[in-house]
Amino acid sequence: QDLHSTIATLHSIRELRANDREAAAALCDALLQVGDLQAALPLLEQRIETSTEREDRIRLLELLASTLEEQAQDFDGAFHASARLLDEDPANFGALDRMERIDEQTGNQARLVETLAYRAEVLEGDDRAEVLARIADIVDQRLGDLERAADYYQQALDAAPGNPTVLDALCGVYDRSKRYKDLVVMLKERAKVEEDPSARAELYRRIARTLGARVGNLDAAAEAWER
Repeated sequence: QDLHSTIATLHSIRELRANDREAAAALCDALLQVGDLQAALPLLEQRIETSTEREDRIRLLELLASTLEEQAQDFDGAFHASARLLDEDPANFGALDRMERIDEQTGNQARLVETLAYRAEVLEGDDRAEVLARIADIVDQRLGDLERAADYYQQALDAAPGNPTVLDALCGVYDRSKRYKDLVVMLKERAKVEEDPSARAELYRRIARTLGARVGNLDAAAEAWER
């Protein structure tokens, strides 16, 4: 009851002093506490637009995004609020986590690829490679685009050269897309980093079979068999 009385008082103050930012902020917070999102959200947007402090805008955008996602169940609104948050704070991983979560929940695979690509841009090394490989898997398995998948796997290799998992995945994509010359190149790279002698021998046998049956280079196939 006290909170509702406070809201009524703040409404009265706002009627008398429409530009009272402190009263508007207090009213917004009180309305959020009682769950009156219809009244609170326009005030919250107003606070964001009129704020002159970057840290304050970041805090308010985080509040907006979380409220839209968790309370209003407005996933599209929460996604775009998170994107605005990234404009203010480009390395805000909380915003990226929310955007990815929303894309997964709503099944927006194309946008999920864009969201993950943004994350990859702010990472380096193995972390970057892991995200790029995840993008490649989505593009391959969910969007059915082998050419783009190969491109993302190649970017992952650029970030983490010699990564066996990425090499295996890229070999699979090249095989299914019938890019056999590229497959041979990647199989050779995979063999270079393979420590198990028997597994390395099997890779060279696969190289030989691909060169002979798919590429038609029998001399190179014979040489690979000898390895």
